Amino acid sequence: MNVATLSIKHAVPDKTGWTVFDQHGDQVATGAHGKQILIRYLMRLVKERESVRADKQSGIPGITWDAKNDKWKVTLRRDGSLYQLGMQADLDRAIALQAEAQALPVDEFPALKQRYGIRIRHNEIVEAATTIPAPVVTLADKFRVAEEADAAANELQRRAEQATGEAVAATDQAIAAWNDYHAALAARHPSVVFQKSKLGSA
Repeated sequence: MNVATLSIKHAVPDKTGWTVFDQHGDQVATGAHGKQILIRYLMRLVKERESVRADKQSGIPGITWDAKNDKWKVTLRRDGSLYQLGMQADLDRAIALQAEAQALPVDEFPALKQRYGIRIRHNEIVEAATTIPAPVVTLADKFRVAEEADAAANELQRRAEQATGEAVAATDQAIAAWNDYHAALAARHPSVVFQKSKLGSA
């Protein structure tokens, strides 16, 4: 394996060392061999960046020089949020800190920072993930919604009254038809007494 051209995407600690993955996400090595590969890779990065130490440019996203504290500031972007990992006087340790953080879940960042001698803060997030702002509801919107609700209620009431009227009319028509039927029977058979339906009069 040519470590000189290898680009490591991330590495995960395992029982005997590190499991290393390349830029394509393919597993490169595990255990003690993976640890050696990772160390050689980091040493290569350090050598490549020796020339940029003088002008305080790390060449790595998330590792910048803090002139006020005279240290390297390490951050890591994860799921849209920017996490402050701390500061290191040595660029090699700053690179190693960020590399380890990339392989760990966020809830393990405090323990990682302690291993690097960094004071733990309550708020690890420098820049929270961008969220979609809630829509602004104006007073005009509230009035519009209220008017639409009133209109819908009035329409339901109108339909209910219409249905009730139609039901009453249909009932009256049924009573009238039933009474006409009994009247016709009585006229045809005057000697027979017919009892009317409950829909009519007794």
